[in-house]
Amino acid sequence: LRSLVGSGCVQETEAWKLVKEKILKIDKHNEEETMPYIQKIVDLLMNLKQAESIPNFFINTKIQNFFLNEFFLNTSNNLINTRTFEKPIVLEMSNFILEEIVLLFLRLIPEDHVKMCETFRTIMDPTRSYFKLNNLDVDNNQPSKFGFVRQHTQDELAWGKSLKQGDELDAIKYDNKYRRICWSQAEVVSSIEGHIKISFKNDSSIYDRWIERNSFDIACLGTKCKDYEWRLQIKQGDLLDVSDPQNTWYNSTVLDKREVEKDEKTIYELLIGYRFFNESGEKTDAQGRKFSGWSAKYDEWISCASPRIAKYNTQAKKLYIPPPNTINEDTPID
Repeated sequence: LRSLVGSGCVQETEAWKLVKEKILKIDKHNEEETMPYIQKIVDLLMNLKQAESIPNFFINTKIQNFFLNEFFLNTSNNLINTRTFEKPIVLEMSNFILEEIVLLFLRLIPEDHVKMCETFRTIMDPTRSYFKLNNLDVDNNQPSKFGFVRQHTQDELAWGKSLKQGDELDAIKYDNKYRRICWSQAEVVSSIEGHIKISFKNDSSIYDRWIERNSFDIACLGTKCKDYEWRLQIKQGDLLDVSDPQNTWYNSTVLDKREVEKDEKTIYELLIGYRFFNESGEKTDAQGRKFSGWSAKYDEWISCASPRIAKYNTQAKKLYIPPPNTINEDTPID
């Protein structure tokens, strides 16, 4: 199977596009015809499961991006939307594919794959008719839809039980207002028998939360949050991707940086301009600089530790420049 993603990869990518198209057309009336293509995906995922390095398995970035950002997303969507299967073996193969895609992405979570979360959401949504019509309904309190459940190791349980006030750790920060999350560094500020209260470094106390000691939302310091030091080093003039108040990611510029005292903490805040400066920009600011994006009236101060901030060109869409004579001061450039 390795030859399918190795030499001659451009031609073989076209072959996998055919597989993707066949899966798109699957229904209970053509299962027999589609089974060989489903088996190809099963074989691919079995080989991926055994691969020591996923990037090495795919040989080059182009092939890896095709599978991670297109092929697996479309495959999961198409299988989920099939809803019913006539042959038990096809349903079994479909379940295997969905499970292995989830497990594959669990291995890749630390990497920057924008489509990963979308694929995850598609497969793991228990309200989909796929689960109901194929008798796959599960208790909403259960973390798994396919029978695999992530279990804590004894060391992890012991670590959680030992946490006390003053301990530092990594934890998931939820920004409920803007519906964004990220791993960030935090500190235990209070504790009781089964729970701890954590406060996030470099951010407001509105993100403080009580959490169970055995929650998967916490981890040892430095094991999940990989960009905290980078965030502290962000400076004026840097380019970032930033999610605006309407939840759209834009290439943005850091216009200024300041320290503020809030909730008895020193917080580094960044003045974000949802634009970047370039000689071919279609707008001009008060200083005569050409730029593309939003005007200064939309600038805002954001904590450098906010989930709305990401490294440049990892989240924002490709810049779209409208045709001439269609620009006005408030036209979004997305």
